[in-house]
Amino acid sequence: MSGVLFAALCGVGSAEQLPKSGQFAIHSAWKSIGETTPAADGRVYGFGSFWGVTYNDKGAGPLHSGPVVCPYTLEMVKDSGSARGQCSWSDRDGDRIFTDWTGAIAPGGQLEGLNHITGGTGKYAGIQGKAPSLGEHAGGPARRTAVRQRKAHRPGLLERDASRA
Repeated sequence: MSGVLFAALCGVGSAEQLPKSGQFAIHSAWKSIGETTPAADGRVYGFGSFWGVTYNDKGAGPLHSGPVVCPYTLEMVKDSGSARGQCSWSDRDGDRIFTDWTGAIAPGGQLEGLNHITGGTGKYAGIQGKAPSLGEHAGGPARRTAVRQRKAHRPGLLERDASRA
C-alpha cells in the first residue's frame, strides 16, 4: 500500500522540532484482513483494513517506528482493479498524519497510488500535500477472502502551508 516520502513538514513545539518544509522517506510493513464479495462474473467488491509499522529510511525522525492503520475498499474486474481508503500515520509521540488514498491494482497484485494529506496533529498540525505510494503482496496472489501481507516503499511529496506557522 504505502511507503512514501513525505516532504515539507511542519513543526511548532514538541519533543521533535520539524522544519517548515523539507522531506523524509519512509517504508512500511503491512498486514491486512479483508473480505470480498462477487458482484457479477469477473467483478468483485471488497473491504478491509491494513495495519502495520512505518520506518523512517534514516532509522530515526518523522514517523519512525510508528503505527499506521488504513481501512480500504476495492473493486476488481477480472485481474485488475482500483482501491481507496484513509490512513492514520503515527509516531512514537502519538502525533499523526492523516491521508486519503486511491490506487490502481495491477494483474500481479501490485498497488500504485497516491496519498493526499488531509491533516495532522501535534508536530504535524498544518501539514498538507501528497505522496505517491507503491505496494505489493509479500505472500503471493490475493484470495477472495484472505489475510494479506504488504510491503511498500516509494518516494513522494508533501507540503505544509507556511502561513500557518
